[in-house]
Amino acid sequence: MKIKFLASFKNILKDFDRHNKSQATDLLEYELEEMEYVFATLVYSSFIGIPGIPEFVAFELLPCMETELATFEQKNENADDMLADLFSKLSFE
Repeated sequence: MKIKFLASFKNILKDFDRHNKSQATDLLEYELEEMEYVFATLVYSSFIGIPGIPEFVAFELLPCMETELATFEQKNENADDMLADLFSKLSFE
């Protein structure tokens, strides 16, 4: 009886640990996406009227920033509903 209890308690702790790791990974992925968005905004801010880095530097970085630009475009499409975007990334149910 005691062994079964310890085994089931150990399984509960493993499930709890697996869930926490999954949630932490989701949060880190969301934070990385936000940092990519901020970086793209800083680099290409001169195209939207905010003083930033010189245009020739931005054009040289253009081929290297494919994922950041995709994130930038997605954020701009979802800009009208930021709360829904946040909740979808953090997987609230």
